Amino acid sequence: MKTTPNLDLVLTGLIIVTLVLATLIPTTTSQVQSQQPKIPAYGNFATPIPTKNIGPGAPLTLQPGDCQFVELVEDLDVKGGYISRVVYDDLRQEINLVSYNVSIEKTSSGLLKTCAPRDAESGLYDFTLITSDGKEVTIPRSFWVIPNNLSKLRLLFMTDLHFGAGPGTVYDGDVNRISAFILANALNPDLIIWGGDIEEVDSEVDMRNTQVFRYMLLYNYPVLSVGGNHDYPGNNYRRFIGPTRWVRLIGGKLLIIGVYTVPYENTGNVITWDEIKFLEEALSNYSYITFKIIVTHYPMFYYQGELTTRYDDEEVLKPYQPPIITDTPVSSYWSVNMTAFRYVLKLIEDYNVTIVFSGHIHRDQFVKYTSTRTNTTTYFITMTTTAHSTSMYQGVLVLDLNLDKCEFDFPFKPPTFIGFNNNTGKIAYNSIPVYLYKSKVVKTPYSFYIEVSNSGDWLPSNYTALLALPWSGDLKPTFVVNTTSGASITIKSHRVLGDKLYLYIDMSLPAVNKISLLIQGLIDEKPPILKITYTTTPILNRTFTLYIDISDDVSGLDISGINIGFNGTQLSYSLTPNSLTADLDKITVSLKLTMKAPVQAVTLVTATVRDNSGKVITKKYVVVFYPPGATPAEKPVYEVVEETTTPPTTLTTTTPTTQATSTTPITPTTQTSPTTYPSTYTTSTPISTLESRTTTTPTTTPTTQIGGVNTLIITSVIVIAIVIITAVVLLKMRKR
Repeated sequence: MKTTPNLDLVLTGLIIVTLVLATLIPTTTSQVQSQQPKIPAYGNFATPIPTKNIGPGAPLTLQPGDCQFVELVEDLDVKGGYISRVVYDDLRQEINLVSYNVSIEKTSSGLLKTCAPRDAESGLYDFTLITSDGKEVTIPRSFWVIPNNLSKLRLLFMTDLHFGAGPGTVYDGDVNRISAFILANALNPDLIIWGGDIEEVDSEVDMRNTQVFRYMLLYNYPVLSVGGNHDYPGNNYRRFIGPTRWVRLIGGKLLIIGVYTVPYENTGNVITWDEIKFLEEALSNYSYITFKIIVTHYPMFYYQGELTTRYDDEEVLKPYQPPIITDTPVSSYWSVNMTAFRYVLKLIEDYNVTIVFSGHIHRDQFVKYTSTRTNTTTYFITMTTTAHSTSMYQGVLVLDLNLDKCEFDFPFKPPTFIGFNNNTGKIAYNSIPVYLYKSKVVKTPYSFYIEVSNSGDWLPSNYTALLALPWSGDLKPTFVVNTTSGASITIKSHRVLGDKLYLYIDMSLPAVNKISLLIQGLIDEKPPILKITYTTTPILNRTFTLYIDISDDVSGLDISGINIGFNGTQLSYSLTPNSLTADLDKITVSLKLTMKAPVQAVTLVTATVRDNSGKVITKKYVVVFYPPGATPAEKPVYEVVEETTTPPTTLTTTTPTTQATSTTPITPTTQTSPTTYPSTYTTSTPISTLESRTTTTPTTTPTTQIGGVNTLIITSVIVIAIVIITAVVLLKMRKR
C-alpha cells in the first residue's frame, strides 16, 4: 500500500508535538522554580548616592518653601527633580504614591539650590534628580519636609550597629539590628539618630545592606547618622549612607550637629582641628537656637552620674593615664589630646549645648555636667551597642523633646533605669533592651518571613508599620499569618511599586506574644531537602567533617529550627551562610564528629529541619568509623530508610567522647552578594511607569508554580504516550 501525503503529514506533526512536549517536562523542582522571576539579593537594591552633603543617613531638613544647597559628587546636568513617598490613605484604606515637583536651580558647578514645595505634606521622601537626557537619579530617604510650628519631637537613639558582625555570629547581630528596627516602629519616633560604627569594616557589601535594611524597615523615619572608627576611612559609608559630618536645623527650633570622631592615623587623636573648626562654626552660626544637640561617636567622659566643674579644671578633669592616673571621668580616647578635649568642652559650655550623644564603649553612661563657669547644664548620653558584644545588653533609647521649653524626658524606662544618678561601677542600665522585641526577617528568592515577639510589658503593644520590601514586580504576593492567642496582625493594604512591595500593617502584640507573617511569591508545598556530602573517610579517634546541604527554595529555612543529634546527643554546628542579609533558601551545616573506640564503630546522625512555612523533615544517616588504614567495604555514610523491613545495622555503640563544636564556616565570609555591583548611579523608574505596573493584576496563575509541577509532568507524560501509540499505529498502516 502506498503512503499518502496526508499520512506523512500527520506523522511529521506527531513527531513535532512529541518533541515540544518533551522539552516542557521539568526534570526537577529547582528547574521549574528557575523559570520564575526572583527577588534579587539585597545588595542589588542599594545604589550609590550622587550627593556629598545628603543621603539616607543625612536627609535635607526643610519646612515647606525653604531652600538649601545640595552638593553633587560629580557635575550632573540636572534640569529638574521631584520628591516621592508611599503613604497609607486612611479614608480609602489603600497605599498611594505621593509626589511633588521640586524647584532646583544650578548655581555653580556641582551645587544645586533646592527648595521644598510650599504645598508638600510633612514627611520623609525619596529625592529624584532628572538630568537633561531624561535619566532619573534617586537619593533614597533623603528629603525631610518638617511641619510648621513644630513644638515636640520624639527622638530614638541607636549606635554601634556593626552591620556584618554580631556578639556571637553575624546572625545574632542581624537579629539585634532587625529587632531594633522593628522596635523603632513600635516606639514611633519623629527622628532616629545613629551614633557611629554602622558597619564592622569599611565594606561595600555591608553598606549596601545597611542602606537596604534602613529603607525596608525604617521607611517612614528620618535617620541622622555619624561615622565611627569601624566606618573609617568612610569611603563606602559616604557612597551609600551620606556625609560623615553635617549640620541640620529642624523646624527652626532644634540644632543637631554630627561630628566625625575616629582615631586618626599617626596622631592617636579622636578628633582633628578641622572637625573642631566645623563644630565651632556651626555653633556660632546657629547660636540663637536654644535646643542644641551634638552627635559624636567617641564619648568625652567615661563616667556615670553628675559632674560639677569647668572645662579648665585640672584637678577633676585629668587625663586618663594608667597606672598613674585612673580616677578621672575623662575618657581614655580624649585623654590623648587634652587640649582638644578642653577646647570642645569650652565650646559646649559657651554655646549651652543641651545633649551630647555618643557610643563606642558598648555600655550606658549618663553624665549630667554642670559648668561652674557658665552655670549651664549639658547631658552627655553614651549608650550601649544596639547589636554587637557588650558587658550589659544591646539597646535603644527614646527621648521626648519639648522644643519650646528646651526640656526632655524618657517616655519608656526599663525597671533598671537610674538616669543621671551616680554609680561607682561607671555603668547604667538605662536603655531599652532590644531582646524584649526579638525579631527576624528571612528572605529567599521568592518570599519574606517576618517574625516578631514581645516580652516587655511596658513597651507599646498596638501600632502600625509601613514596610518597603525588595520585590520582583512579576510575583503576586500571598500572605500567611500566624499569631499566639493574644496577638493579631492585619495587612490593611499592600502594593507593588517598581521593585518594592509596600505593606501597611496593623499589629497588636501584648507582652509574651508572637506573630509571624509569611509573604510568598510562590506557594510552598514541599518540606526542605537534605543532602549529605563529605570528602574523607571517617577514621576512629580522628575528627570527621560531615556536611549537610539543606534547601527550601520558597519559604526559606528556619535556622532556629535546625536540630542535629549524634548517637542521641545534641550537637552544635556551624552554618554557611549565617546571616539574615543573605538569602536563606540554601544552607550548609558543618559537623565535626569524633568517635573513640578500639574497633569499627557505627554511629547515627539525626537531622531535623524546619522551613518558615512550618514544614518539618527528619533524616537519619549512618556514619561508620573505621580503624586507621582500613579499607571501607561499603559507603561509610548513608541514609537510613525508615520504611525498610530489613533491620538496619546495630547502632548501639560507644557514645562519642566529644561533641561537635562551633567551627569556622565552610566559606570564609558569611555574607553573600553578587560578584559585581553597578558602580554608577541607578536610574529609577518614572512615577508614571510605577503606577501602571501596580494596576495590572494577573488573571491567571502561572502553570509552572510549585503546586502545578506534578500535574504538568503527569499530563505531559500521558499526552506523549498517546502520541507515541498513535504514531506506532500509523507507522504500521504505512508498511502495509
